[in-house]
Amino acid sequence: MSIKVVGLKHQHTIHYAPEEGDAGHAHRVRRFLDSMQQAVFEANRAVIGRAIPELDKDGLLRLAVRVAELRAQHVQKAIALAAQAHPDADSVRELAALRTAIEELVAAFEAAERLVERGYVQPPA
Repeated sequence: MSIKVVGLKHQHTIHYAPEEGDAGHAHRVRRFLDSMQQAVFEANRAVIGRAIPELDKDGLLRLAVRVAELRAQHVQKAIALAAQAHPDADSVRELAALRTAIEELVAAFEAAERLVERGYVQPPA
């Protein structure tokens, strides 16, 4: 069923689903969405578990240590460049590449944390 509302400047169409007042329909929709959510969870868990078996404490720690190493290199490079009145373009590009690498690895680490938080990867007991 549709109702057309016409105003002076705007025209709107409002659609009403025939089941809107049906509590049984709302329950079926909720049950369907819950089952889809469970299926998506199980698919994520299976795919991610196969694709990233090294996503464990050691793997996350390796990633965190690499981020720390890159941060140290980035700051060291910046301090060295600060000693130059006019740093060359290659050195500035290297500094930018280090920053980009840090940002990407931090994003990957945060994504890995979300995988664990959502239960897609089981933390060791």
